[in-house]
Amino acid sequence: MYWIMRWCSLVLLSTLIIPWATEGKVVNSFHECSQFFCNGEEPFLFKIIKPKRICQYYRSQFHFATAYSTDMRIPLYSAYRAERISSERDKRPTFFFVEPQLDQPDGSDEMSMEQGVENNQALNGDYKNTSYERGHLFPYSFNFGSGKASCTLTNVVPMTRQWNSKWYHFAEKTIKNVMCPPLTTLFVITGAIPSDKFLSERVNIPRGVYSYFSCCSNDSDRRNKPKKISLKSGGYILQETAMTPITLNEL
Repeated sequence: MYWIMRWCSLVLLSTLIIPWATEGKVVNSFHECSQFFCNGEEPFLFKIIKPKRICQYYRSQFHFATAYSTDMRIPLYSAYRAERISSERDKRPTFFFVEPQLDQPDGSDEMSMEQGVENNQALNGDYKNTSYERGHLFPYSFNFGSGKASCTLTNVVPMTRQWNSKWYHFAEKTIKNVMCPPLTTLFVITGAIPSDKFLSERVNIPRGVYSYFSCCSNDSDRRNKPKKISLKSGGYILQETAMTPITLNEL
C-alpha cells in the first residue's frame, strides 16, 4: 500500500498544483492537447520518465491525452475533461485499434489494423483466450459524441471481469456524479500502477488503478496569465481486494 501511495502521490500532486477510423497522434509534448490537464501541464513525474505521449484524435477533434509505456505495453494514464457524458448507443467494437506510430515513427496518425506493429504495444491477440478484459482508463461512456474514440489499445489495461466491473460501478459512476462549482471544469487523470506480472508475457497487469479528479476554475495571477485553481478534488484507488477513497491531503 505504501508503494502504491508513493506512486500516486508523485503523479497526482504534480498535476493538481498546477468507415469509423480513430486517429491518434504521437507527439513530443502535450501542447496540442493540453486542454485535458488542469493548468495545461502533464504530471511532473512523467516529464522525468518520458513516456510516449499520444493526443487521441477522432472525428476531427481531440478527445483525451495518454501517456504510454512501450516497455510495459500499457498506458500509464489517460487525462480528460468530464464535461459531458456520451449519448452514443452503438455497441463497443470487438476489435480495438493500435497506434502505428509507436512502432513506425513515420507511420500514419490514424489508428489502424494490426499490420507491422507488435514490438512496442499491446495487440488484441494478447487478450484472446485469457481471463482478462480490456479495461478502459478514459471511460467509454465519458466521451461526448462517440465512445469509440476510447476504444484503442493505448487506452486499456488488463483487468479481470470482476475488477473491471467494480471499477465502473464505484469509481467511474462516482466521478460521473461529481457536481463541480459553477464556472469550473472537471479534470480527471486515470492511471495504472504497474506490477511485476505480465499478460501473454508481453502486457503488464497493473496491481492497481486510480482516478483523481479536480474541479478547476480559471483565475489570473499577478502577471494576468491564465491559471486554473482547484476548488474541489478527490479520488479512488482500486487494488485487487478493495476500492479506497483518497484525498489530496492523504496523499
